[in-house]
Amino acid sequence: MVTTAYRQCGVSAAQVVARRQVRMHLRKIREREYSKLRALVPSVASKKKVTKVQVIEEAVRYIEELHAALLERFRQKHGSMAEDKAQETVKTFVSRMMNQQSSPSNPGNQNIPIIRHSASSFEKQRSQPSFLYRKRRNH
Repeated sequence: MVTTAYRQCGVSAAQVVARRQVRMHLRKIREREYSKLRALVPSVASKKKVTKVQVIEEAVRYIEELHAALLERFRQKHGSMAEDKAQETVKTFVSRMMNQQSSPSNPGNQNIPIIRHSASSFEKQRSQPSFLYRKRRNH
């Protein structure tokens, strides 16, 4: 019997049930997080069947495209100093996020805005991500 095998290993039936419940709970969390990620990536958000690997691959591509678009904007705005300015901005952002996560009730973090938005209100409303739209220049 299965219960006999567990008892021989020193594991009770309650422990077996508890471990199964933890595994199922973690699986539900993982599925929910994949769904959230899928909703944020425009190329897979509207598709009916997408594997987890495809979601991750497309998320990586989307991040790379956003990064390239951000660098291009920095180049347009700051010229030759774009790379340095981008690094400085990323460092500032990361340090603010780290401070915010480590002590959210710290009064020193009051000047850091907490930005909350739903995924559907961000890029998902567009048929294409905003970085693919070309800005019109008035000459």
